[in-house]
Amino acid sequence: KMKKGKYFHLTIAHSICSFTYHNYPYSDVVATSRNYSGKGIATYPNGDVYDGYFVVGCREGQSGTYTYNKYVHADGEAKDTYKGAWKNNAKHGIGRQTYLGVGEYNGYWENGNRCGEGVMIYTNKDVYSGQWKNGKKEGRGTYVFHETGQKYVGQFKNG
Repeated sequence: KMKKGKYFHLTIAHSICSFTYHNYPYSDVVATSRNYSGKGIATYPNGDVYDGYFVVGCREGQSGTYTYNKYVHADGEAKDTYKGAWKNNAKHGIGRQTYLGVGEYNGYWENGNRCGEGVMIYTNKDVYSGQWKNGKKEGRGTYVFHETGQKYVGQFKNG
């Protein structure tokens, strides 16, 4: 039987989870990961990878990294990555998300969406700092246009 709290590597394919413990000569194939609690790495069928903590099979805790391998740069290095807090399998709390070709967001998340105070630095070096709701700019914020130096300070609605 799997031991709770052991560090593992998990490959999820067609609802089958293959657990391989690091530095521990044990592996097993099980039908689900829903009951696993502890630190580990999960590799999903689409190539995405999560490295962090699980509680009863869900991504959970203050420091997990999720790498989206479906967006791969020409040099072969995955660029879309989230590092931060998780709650019940969703980004929740403080975290940083990089978006290939878009920019980087640092701030608060709620139920998988940007929500609360956060800063987005776009690849063209424009910067938005302010409130977010349901993943969109919402509420008081400042948008600075890098190329012209102009800025808008005020209320944002629905993005």
